[in-house]
Amino acid sequence: MSVDVRLLASAALSADVRTQLRTLLWGAFPDDFTEDDWQHGLGGVHVVAFDGERPVGHASVVGRALRVGGQRFDGGYLEAVAVDASHRGRGIGASVVRLAGEVINQGF
Repeated sequence: MSVDVRLLASAALSADVRTQLRTLLWGAFPDDFTEDDWQHGLGGVHVVAFDGERPVGHASVVGRALRVGGQRFDGGYLEAVAVDASHRGRGIGASVVRLAGEVINQGF
């Protein structure tokens, strides 16, 4: 795998990268990914695999407050996972999900 995997906060995404991620996600799920799905993937940490300057893999971790039996738990939700079709089968999805798991384990 010859990609660069980076952690980026939603606020740190440039307009160009944000547009490219939207294109990646809608391309991976053309009939199923909605604007609501996109919004659910914002506000946390993005794990982005770049091939050069082009995002080719993505997962985001977004904090959610959960209540169980009246008790609050802070959880990290995995959202908006996708790999560009031209880069599938190279372990990129596994890499972004693995790093997202580390973010969840460290912060939630």
